[in-house]
Amino acid sequence: MTISEVAPRNCPQCAGGESRVLARYSRQPWFVVQCSTCGFVYLRNPPTYEQLVSEFAWEKTRAIECAASAKALYSKRSTRGRDGEPGFSAAHSRFYSGKLSAR
Repeated sequence: MTISEVAPRNCPQCAGGESRVLARYSRQPWFVVQCSTCGFVYLRNPPTYEQLVSEFAWEKTRAIECAASAKALYSKRSTRGRDGEPGFSAAHSRFYSGKLSAR
């Protein structure tokens, strides 16, 4: 069973069936929604206990998350300034060279 096969649930607060997806907080395959009736925010398609054990165990997901974190960190550090220092921007270069106002 995959997450997409899990039936969406009603609001756990008021049992309302209408909700809207909060895209800012949702990431496939998870849908964080807000109940249209009471405003409660919840996960519309939570995994079952069996899925938590078989598919989302820390031992299985840690390597994937570490790789994603390392990739994100590397991409932030790939911006290099004139002196080759990671994250050293043009503004910093102008400041340290005494040309802050010259842009």
